[in-house]
Amino acid sequence: MSVIIISLGAVIIGFILIFLLINRKTTPETPEAHYYSNINNQQINPLLIMPREDFIDLIKKLLIRLGFGINEIIATNSNCVDFSVYDPQPIKGGKFIVHCLCFQEDKLVNSTDIINLLDNVKGESALKGILITPHFFTVEALNAAAGVQLELINGERLVRLLRENDLM
Repeated sequence: MSVIIISLGAVIIGFILIFLLINRKTTPETPEAHYYSNINNQQINPLLIMPREDFIDLIKKLLIRLGFGINEIIATNSNCVDFSVYDPQPIKGGKFIVHCLCFQEDKLVNSTDIINLLDNVKGESALKGILITPHFFTVEALNAAAGVQLELINGERLVRLLRENDLM
């Protein structure tokens, strides 16, 4: 009888532990989280509080300065705009999809956004996808983009590109 009680207790404890492991909600530590520190936050903050239309216009100007021609601009929702662009240079040029995430709250971009862009790139038969955001990426997002035809431009890199092209 005591063996049955001990076995039943072990099974119950096992189920409780499995339940706790499945339902734990931890935010993974991102290698980019330190960029939200003092100086970088001051550099990125103007992009975070910029009205959506102004931010999209700024990205459009950046893409033109980088040598892209813009075929189409599609607002997929209130936080996201897709640019269908082309690079006219022979050999390395072609069609690109630029996915621009412009939400104003502090948020890390997750792997779902990466997978959506990758699906869009494949569906449009583009050479490469570029995700531009004033925010940063989770570890899962960085892993999802590794080894595929995607380029991720986070807040720090976006500020650098804007400065290099005299847009900030």
